[in-house]
Amino acid sequence: MSLVRIADAVGLYKILHARGPMTVAELAAETGVNQRYLCEWLSHQAASNYLAYDPATQSFTLPPEQAMVFAIDDSPSACLGRSM
Repeated sequence: MSLVRIADAVGLYKILHARGPMTVAELAAETGVNQRYLCEWLSHQAASNYLAYDPATQSFTLPPEQAMVFAIDDSPSACLGRSM
């Protein structure tokens, strides 16, 4: 859960939701987060099915179902900011 909280604090889910599919380099440029750390985080999130990965474009996407939980503050499914 700590990786989710860190990503929320940095705004990674909201950026992926707003921008759509992004490569590691694109997300690093947008956020200023070290590309190596983002690569590890993105890979972990994709392996956990929080993000979708497209090998053809090497891009990561926040699926709509996950956006309801992680990126849309007024969603009935939003859990960030709530006591966990």
